[in-house]
Amino acid sequence: MRVELKAEPGAANRIQSASRVATASGGTCYWGERTRVWATVGTSYPTGKSRLVYSNSTSTSFGAGVTYGDGWSASGSTTTGDSWGQGFKRSGANRSYRVDVEYRRQDCYLASSGTYSHTHTIPQLQTGFTRSNRLGSAPDMGTCGEVASGEWFRGALRGTDYQLSYGVKSEAFIGINLSTRRAYSSEGRLSCFYGERRRMCGGDEYPSVARTVRERH
Repeated sequence: MRVELKAEPGAANRIQSASRVATASGGTCYWGERTRVWATVGTSYPTGKSRLVYSNSTSTSFGAGVTYGDGWSASGSTTTGDSWGQGFKRSGANRSYRVDVEYRRQDCYLASSGTYSHTHTIPQLQTGFTRSNRLGSAPDMGTCGEVASGEWFRGALRGTDYQLSYGVKSEAFIGINLSTRRAYSSEGRLSCFYGERRRMCGGDEYPSVARTVRERH
């Protein structure tokens, strides 16, 4: 339903600029400032070396936020299909993998009175910029078993998506961090490389379908 404001000051000028206006049931919303933030899309804890391949077959969701004028809270998420990718360099360090995401504010007003209602911050696109971030000790993961020497990867079987409730580093922007969720796929996978047999552990399930994994000697 498209409802245009009648009473909000200056509304007529903004409505003429259609590229800046988004409508919602019961009111009208206006696009505002853009901000780029880093978002974690994977972690690895190798005994040898590991890497993440982040490619165009990956589907990633980034959390959205909302405020009614009294502080921000999480409010759903937006899924993006990636049309770019990177194979991160192999490394023996515990690390997280991050991508750069552009967010945009959206101020919404009531149709009946033209008064302010709320503000969203919504992920718009991934810029194609990346970085890795060094992590400390690996978390405990209890579902472990033996794996032969070579390359072990998590990706060909979907299982549980990688999820992190504070993955979007948006605290400096809105005061809270938001969530990330990345689907494993055959071309968007986490690989571990080692020369001797190891133990592979899953955080919430068997490693083949777990949300997060780690190696042990």
